Amino acid sequence: MGRSKTITFQQFWDAYGKAYGEKLDRLRAERAWNRLSARDKEDAYDAIDWYHDKCQQRGISMMYAQGYLNNRRWVDKKESEAAATKTEQSPTPTAAADTLSDMETW
Repeated sequence: MGRSKTITFQQFWDAYGKAYGEKLDRLRAERAWNRLSARDKEDAYDAIDWYHDKCQQRGISMMYAQGYLNNRRWVDKKESEAAATKTEQSPTPTAAADTLSDMETW
């Protein structure tokens, strides 16, 4: 397993500000950042673009950086990817329809 990359708050702040369009409430965001583990910092940083895209798709605004960090929004990306993987491994629609037909005969 590879070594984790070290992400600084400044790197996160700059990337999030670029995606969000402005930088607001730095002090609170930095406090939230400092409470995260190194792994969470990496995951939070890596999910910024994903979060930005999801907000745009839904027509909603991104949270301030503090809210993104405190609400652990990057976890949504992991859950979304896990659900997509599970869907890919699900039975084919035909097999699912056959199962439904079998259940209807009960």
